[in-house]
Amino acid sequence: MKSLPIASSVNYAWRGLRLLQGFVAERPIHCIVQVSNRCDKTCSFCSFWERPAPRSDEMTLDDFEVVSAKLAEGGAMIVSIEGGEPTLRVVLGPQADRFTKEGLGALLGSSYEVLPQSDRMGARLRGPRIAHTRGHDIISDGIAVGSIQVPGDGQPIVLLVDRQSTGGYTKVATVCSFDIARIGQARPGQAVRFRAVTVDEAHRLLREWDASLEGVMREESA
Repeated sequence: MKSLPIASSVNYAWRGLRLLQGFVAERPIHCIVQVSNRCDKTCSFCSFWERPAPRSDEMTLDDFEVVSAKLAEGGAMIVSIEGGEPTLRVVLGPQADRFTKEGLGALLGSSYEVLPQSDRMGARLRGPRIAHTRGHDIISDGIAVGSIQVPGDGQPIVLLVDRQSTGGYTKVATVCSFDIARIGQARPGQAVRFRAVTVDEAHRLLREWDASLEGVMREESA
């Protein structure tokens, strides 16, 4: 295993002292968990790029739940998930019928890279082409936050808070409200994926998300 640069060693030692101080003082700890050790970013924020672990050492979702529970017992009230490929849950439509079966398969079976041209109007993505059946133009209609608009080039745009109120491009799906922040926080170059859920599933997940958020707020105010 290669040795760490002096600056990194000092940084890790400082983090260790802060962590120990938090445990001793029984103060809340903010823990950041990197979800993929195959990150290729050399930002020095974490040690994964310096000391990559084999795939066999990656955590499953069950492992992560156990680790999260242990961290909570130790005082970590917030666990941030960094890196990897966030999966955004979407409800197909309102114009999903304007796309080919292969196009829908590309959307739900591929990863898409966030482009530097993204802004508060929309996250522009690049990946496998989402093919239309009969053109990309429609009569202009309303656009919800999270609508995934697909113009003629077949590259999706997730429309965000500063989007236009109406638009004339086909919309293949809509990102669920509880996952909007995840696409808004994705950095250029980061990859994201999409998973389709039903409207009923989306409502259930939203209720669970609201309940979880309310629980955190109660703990913070206690």
